[in-house]
Amino acid sequence: LSMSDKWWASYFQGVVPRTAGFNTLDIGALTLPSKVYMMGLMFIGAAPGSTGGGIKITTFVLILFALWTVLTNKEEINVFRRRIPKSLVYRAFSIATSGIIFVSIIFFLLTITEKGVDMSTLLFETFSASGTVGLSANFTGDLSPVGRILITIMMFIGRVGPLTIGFVLAIRSNKQS
Repeated sequence: LSMSDKWWASYFQGVVPRTAGFNTLDIGALTLPSKVYMMGLMFIGAAPGSTGGGIKITTFVLILFALWTVLTNKEEINVFRRRIPKSLVYRAFSIATSGIIFVSIIFFLLTITEKGVDMSTLLFETFSASGTVGLSANFTGDLSPVGRILITIMMFIGRVGPLTIGFVLAIRSNKQS
């Protein structure tokens, strides 16, 4: 690709892993750092009002603010002179942690069912399913029947899981207040 085309391809492939599932490049031929970066984007996902999957941008940003608060040794999370309630921080960490746990479980099971396949390929497929992105490292069609079921389960969890956890935690906090 020309330098201009490389920039456009990078931009497009930086947006796509968050929701769209289109690709202009051969994902399987990307370098490992590129795949890892895309996995991070797929895990974070889209904006809260969209139909995209992932833990959502707002959840990720809230975790970053919480991390910054801890690193700067402050007691409360303040963003633009507004205090963020700890219940929202706990909810964000719960959503992200459950996402990591589900991805880890499905990835582990895929390493058992898909013998001889590169771990980065299996992890990419798992993150893609978790974020309901639709990208593949050229392996989805080669999954075993059990592997296809596992990826389907991951897609269902990825689409419904974070949303359900968020609603359950919101309902619980409303009942307590």
